[in-house]
Amino acid sequence: ALTRQMFGIEAEIEDFLGSSLKLQRGHLRFAADGPHLALDLLAVFRESHPGVTVELILGNATETWNALLQSAADIAMLANPPEDPRAASLPIAVQDMMLLVPRGHGLAKSREVGLKDIAAEKVIFREHGSNTQRTLERALRKQRLHLPPVLTVGSREAMIEAVSRRIGVGFIFDREKNDDPRSVAVPIRELRGSNRNMLVYLKPRRRRRTVAALIELALRQPGAGR
Repeated sequence: ALTRQMFGIEAEIEDFLGSSLKLQRGHLRFAADGPHLALDLLAVFRESHPGVTVELILGNATETWNALLQSAADIAMLANPPEDPRAASLPIAVQDMMLLVPRGHGLAKSREVGLKDIAAEKVIFREHGSNTQRTLERALRKQRLHLPPVLTVGSREAMIEAVSRRIGVGFIFDREKNDDPRSVAVPIRELRGSNRNMLVYLKPRRRRRTVAALIELALRQPGAGR
């Protein structure tokens, strides 16, 4: 951890001494708990700063938070991050949690469903440490519902494939659903607006010009800062 901090300081010195007033070069380590919003932002960043190389580190919510705290990443895109006095955050987007069902399922044509509507279904859960799973479990506790899973998977891609194979119904946030014709996503009434995607960074990292440039671009995006 101390070595990573040393490398971070070295990168700040390079920013200061190098040709980075216009960010003609540099390196940004960006961690994210999902690729979709992170890649949207990185596409804009790369267009504005083509000389900066970017390393994208993907993991679940716990892994992404730890990467930030351990200085393995300069900045992170993270949903519902914990409060920590060492970190600052910027709201980027709000998402609904969706019930993912196979096409032709009895709930596939519903405008929305409630958690109690899912009680009789075979459900697929995400792994421990996933923001999706933590958010779902909080809502289930509030409703005093118990949903024993038939399967636990370690990624959203595995969730989509398992649902498509009719193993059960699953849970996914609205920006994570792809155009796979085998499944349909239906909003869950109690979990609308349950996912707040934040750009999170340790406060000293704000001095890095690559980090400051990414934050500046993020603030220009629709919905940012709300």
